[in-house]
Amino acid sequence: MVWDEKILTVAEVSEILRIGEKTIRDLLRAGELPGVKIGKAWRIPEDALKKYIRGEWKPEKSDD
Repeated sequence: MVWDEKILTVAEVSEILRIGEKTIRDLLRAGELPGVKIGKAWRIPEDALKKYIRGEWKPEKSDD
């Protein structure tokens, strides 16, 4: 099986959005930016980032 989707690091997303890496991690922790944590590192699917930039991605709301 070949994985076609590109996965970005926090540093790469920081460069694309031109905001600091700490801000990227804060957005990820808050669930405002789509991504997954693998071990201690965050990874952001490129397609999810494109949806975020276009305003097509909405954070999930918890019913807590």
